[in-house]
Amino acid sequence: MGWSTGTAKLLLPALAIVGFLGTHKLAMDNGLYKMIAVNLKSSSPQLEGTNFSQRTQWTGFKAIDSHLSLMVSFFWPMLSGNIPNLTLMSTHFLGQGMSIWMLMLIETFRVGNTWRLVSL
Repeated sequence: MGWSTGTAKLLLPALAIVGFLGTHKLAMDNGLYKMIAVNLKSSSPQLEGTNFSQRTQWTGFKAIDSHLSLMVSFFWPMLSGNIPNLTLMSTHFLGQGMSIWMLMLIETFRVGNTWRLVSL
């Protein structure tokens, strides 16, 4: 049996809150965001575990540049290969993320979604 629309409308926001707390609150509590902020605000930010400088100028727009620098700092340990267990786990994360991306891509080409936000 399928779930009712009312159940889905209650469950989806609850899952979104759990996802937010599981990702961002945990990173705030264990000091990850603070460590990234200290690194990015230093005079010469470096990529974690290397002697390479981290790029902080991307587009020329400060808000976009700071977000991109934050994302590079966050995902660098997963993609660098310095921690094999983390890199292996990130392949699972990438596979799940790509399946969601493909689902969204397929939905944009449906005729029923023409002129809707999902098709942009």
